[in-house]
Amino acid sequence: MRKLVNGKIVDIQNIELFEKAAEGMAIGRTLSNVIPNESLDLNFDIVEKYIEAYKEFYTSLPFPLYGVDTDLKYCTAGLYIKKKVDISAKMWTSDGLYISIDPDRLLALGFINNSWGIVKVDSIKEDNLDIQSYRGELGFDDFVWILATLFTGASAAAYYKVFMQKFVAACNNQALVLKWELSNILTFGNVPSKIYIPTDRIVNLDKNLYYILDIFVAGTRETKQKQHVWNLTGSGSDSDMVLKPKLIKVYGYDLYEKPITFDESNLKPGQDKIKPVEMFGINSLFCTLCSIKEVGSEEDFASFQGIVSDNNFVFSVRNRIFVAHARNYVEAKEVARGVEIYSYKAGIVYFVKPKIVAPGIRKEVIYSYSLVDGNLRLCKIQFVRV
Repeated sequence: MRKLVNGKIVDIQNIELFEKAAEGMAIGRTLSNVIPNESLDLNFDIVEKYIEAYKEFYTSLPFPLYGVDTDLKYCTAGLYIKKKVDISAKMWTSDGLYISIDPDRLLALGFINNSWGIVKVDSIKEDNLDIQSYRGELGFDDFVWILATLFTGASAAAYYKVFMQKFVAACNNQALVLKWELSNILTFGNVPSKIYIPTDRIVNLDKNLYYILDIFVAGTRETKQKQHVWNLTGSGSDSDMVLKPKLIKVYGYDLYEKPITFDESNLKPGQDKIKPVEMFGINSLFCTLCSIKEVGSEEDFASFQGIVSDNNFVFSVRNRIFVAHARNYVEAKEVARGVEIYSYKAGIVYFVKPKIVAPGIRKEVIYSYSLVDGNLRLCKIQFVRV
């Protein structure tokens, strides 16, 4: 992934590792630190040694390694504890690191991220701390290097120079610049603030107002299809059933505008009425809604959201982004699917591709699309609480 770092373009090879770390930190899994009463007669001396060794390992990890929540990290931690404590006990990884401390009562000391706790497990599993079994997984070389470095008693401070040499050089080897760039490593371009767009509304960013689209049945029309129709005024015999053209509903619409700061409490009599306005580009949205309704043979029209700025008209229907003109009708052009409108600025629309990665945590990948030249660009990866 190529990225602008301190004014220089740098190819970052391990960007996926930073993304995985950001996800792990956003989810923030922990393990309960409550010790059950039945464990009061445990050998707490050895438990404390395990905990101290894990803390040494965890605090020695550079970013992004400490944020990664994978069994590869916990395997590395277990191997460090084994060498540091030098006491034989079964250790295994299973979405965390677990050390058997009382096999008869199925008690284990567990570690998840920056937390620990004595827990009851279903079974004492066999020792599976073989780091080579993780070969090829994300961050394998990084954790192998960390383990070898810590085994020699050296600091892991050289991590960035070993694995991100060009990144460090772009930061002019300055610690503060490096820290700043690392904290923004998943930002690849400027992203304006998110725009709030109410459902079934089109926000005019230039005039600080929004449009309401009122679709209604304007009548019916005949189609080329035929259907049998009963003549209920007859005797009910087969001769009373006739073949007639199938009728379908014909729709029309009115467009209304309303100030975003509309305050109904200060209205005088008659001022609460809003009048229809014309914006020929709204036909792009209307035709799209009709098309989707017809293809799906649906009873109701789909919900939508939209923004207008100058002559640019961007709208979304069922997580599909369309672009058109505001002042004149053109057929809407679909530019993305599975996304939501995020923001807009100076002819560039920003949309986000969301994914729920854990209960209450959403991953958002934000892209920009230029309405001038059609250039699509990845701008930012972030994890937010919802």
